[in-house]
Amino acid sequence: GQDPAPWRSYSLSLGALFQATDDLLDATATTKELGKTAGKDAEAGKATLVSCLGMEEAHRFAQSLSKKAQDEFAGLCHSPEDSPLYNLPDFLLSRCR
Repeated sequence: GQDPAPWRSYSLSLGALFQATDDLLDATATTKELGKTAGKDAEAGKATLVSCLGMEEAHRFAQSLSKKAQDEFAGLCHSPEDSPLYNLPDFLLSRCR
């Protein structure tokens, strides 16, 4: 019954981080590692974070999204480190599938 508005920025950062990591994985992981066809974004000529920014800058951008989401979550709770949601950005950044 509480107002969800304060969670909006955190959730948008998580969504952007998930997509950024997906773009990075598509460009760097193997089909076996991903469990789906790797490299299909490049083959399809899709505009991805990697194709627009390059690998290094895309990785830096993903890291900044992770930090932003974690900082935003910390502002929503009294004891953010006690919640699994606090580490969710790190998990999304380091996921391999």
